[in-house]
Amino acid sequence: MRSKPKAFDGLGRLGRATARAAAAPARAVHARLDAQDAAAQARGWTVEALPAGGRVYRDPRFDQLATTNRAASVAADQQEVCS
Repeated sequence: MRSKPKAFDGLGRLGRATARAAAAPARAVHARLDAQDAAAQARGWTVEALPAGGRVYRDPRFDQLATTNRAASVAADQQEVCS
C-alpha cells in the first residue's frame, strides 16, 4: 500500500499557506490595536475592548471635569435660590 504524500496531510502545504495568508490581515489589525492601546495607556487613558475588535479609549481626567462642572452648577443654582 502506498502512503499519501505529506502535501495531503491535514491541510497540506497549499492549505497551510492559504490559512497563513488569510490570517495575516487579522494579525496586522491586532498589532495596530495593540500599539494604539499601548499609546493610550502611556497617556493614562483607560482602554476597554469591545466585541468584534472595537475599543473605547477614555481619559479619566474628564471625570474630574464633570465633577467640577457639576459642583459649579449646583453652587450657581443654590445662589439663585438664596437671592
